[in-house]
Amino acid sequence: MPPAPSNLWQLENVWLGRKPDARLRGVTLNLPGGLTAITGPSGAGKTSLLNLLVRFESPDSGSLTASLPDGSRLPLFWMPAGGGLWPFGSARRQVTDLAPAQDKAAADFWLRALELEECADRTSDQLSRGERERVGVARAMATSAAVLVMDEPFAHVPAARRPEFFGKVADACRASDTSLIWATHEPALAAMADRVVAMAEGGLA
Repeated sequence: MPPAPSNLWQLENVWLGRKPDARLRGVTLNLPGGLTAITGPSGAGKTSLLNLLVRFESPDSGSLTASLPDGSRLPLFWMPAGGGLWPFGSARRQVTDLAPAQDKAAADFWLRALELEECADRTSDQLSRGERERVGVARAMATSAAVLVMDEPFAHVPAARRPEFFGKVADACRASDTSLIWATHEPALAAMADRVVAMAEGGLA
């Protein structure tokens, strides 16, 4: 039996914001490696939790400890909601420039896998919301980071295509020993996780 994955993050009684409007309320949680889906309705605290993990925000109280992998790989890459693209540069450049040593092969692979070849030469303002999200996911995957954090990947992609695209991401993460933590409303995407963290009203459900 393989050993349990070590914890990437440990949260102990974490609050974000102040009563009565706190966005996270006393969250205690261990997040190990592997694939973890963060689920819950809008306003449950999913994005707030991800923001803390990537240090975009800091807890107002409680403790948050990160133990990200050491090694030659980029330790962490974050894809915020909407893809987080630069306002300049083509979709292809958005992906290629963030690949290790500007690895064109990795960039081209993910542009093909997420069906972005036809819009690869467009800038972000020329892309639809779904295309921007797919480019955001493609460049996250092309970084070869050891840990990926994604906020609502493929949220504006047609619903029938989301499991197909996300399945490629999940399979690639498992094959490359990449940990992935993502927020989602989609039961079909959450079903691909090793574990699911359900949230409601700023706490664990």
